[in-house]
Amino acid sequence: NTLIYMGRLPIFYTPYWSKNLDEDNGWHLTPGYGSQLGAYMLAAYRMRWNEYVRTETHLDYRTERGPAVGQDIGWKDPQGLWGGKLKAYYLNDDDPYDKNEDPETSLVEEERYRFHLAHDAVLSDRDYMVANFHYLSDPDVLEDFFNKEYRRSPEPENYASLTHRERGYSANLLLQPRLND
Repeated sequence: NTLIYMGRLPIFYTPYWSKNLDEDNGWHLTPGYGSQLGAYMLAAYRMRWNEYVRTETHLDYRTERGPAVGQDIGWKDPQGLWGGKLKAYYLNDDDPYDKNEDPETSLVEEERYRFHLAHDAVLSDRDYMVANFHYLSDPDVLEDFFNKEYRRSPEPENYASLTHRERGYSANLLLQPRLND
């Protein structure tokens, strides 16, 4: 209940109602419009299976690009010792090419997808492992459909790192495979 006063005189009152929109289970719908996507409805069904596993199923439709499906699986240790995620997304793009792009020379095709696997774990008091892998159908799939991720990392890295710490030094093994052409 909100009251606004002018001096000692209450001049405005409004009750309030609140609802947590970030609940663990249920449908989450995002309608919108974009110049390259057309009108769209992004639908996600979130489910927390237990204290370790959470999933999110995506059923999306864009009037200019067509339908898309995806599945995210997240896992974590409640004590924070390990955790990770696997994201998969697929669409058959109705309009994959830029307006000035020649379809014959384009790296983009109609079938577009992305897979992302990330995991980190504390192996012991002195050992830590981090892995992050992205497999993309083309160089523009993140920019076209996952703009927030694209702004953070336009060319996502693929790596696995194992770190060992001792008193006075640390050693690190880093592998960086090339997954995408």
